[in-house]
Amino acid sequence: MARQSQQDLAEFDRLSRQQKEELERSNQWADTLNRELEERCARIVELQEEFAREQESARKVAEGYAARFREQEEERERSNQWAEALNRELEERRARIVEMQEEFAREQENARQVAEGYAAKVAALELDIRDKTRWALDTETRLTAVIRDQAERLSVAVADLSTAVEALHHTEKELEERTRGRSVYRTRRAGWKSRSPCSARPVG
Repeated sequence: MARQSQQDLAEFDRLSRQQKEELERSNQWADTLNRELEERCARIVELQEEFAREQESARKVAEGYAARFREQEEERERSNQWAEALNRELEERRARIVEMQEEFAREQENARQVAEGYAAKVAALELDIRDKTRWALDTETRLTAVIRDQAERLSVAVADLSTAVEALHHTEKELEERTRGRSVYRTRRAGWKSRSPCSARPVG
């Protein structure tokens, strides 16, 4: 029985060490996953800030082209008024107006192309941010599932450890009861010997 108790104690020690090692590995893995999630969140914030800067840059460029467009419109109006006031230079001014109209058309086309380019860039950035945000959310979901799974495993391990501890307590209680029974038996046996030294020994 003592040998069985030693074996039970040894098995309990082995299970305790094994559960402790598994718990430490789970904690280390959870820490690693938390750090990775924090890095992903920081990257998302950086992308959002970059997107805001690109939007601001595009707005300033658009405002610049709008101001230039207004200036050209004002210059064109002044040229028209000057042409009406100066009939002697009508042909020259007409040529100038045509030239300015062509230049204005080129500038308009350039402005349109630039605006389309920035619009495409903004759309691409928005798509990229949406994709990265979706990826970050998916990653967070997977990490949450992994952490939940590890927590469930840890809960099972703790339950198993509790069961093992209860079994150990039960074994210790049985050992105490058997030891107490043997002590009572030895006490009674000693009393029998002192009262009847020549009588037969009691059967144990």
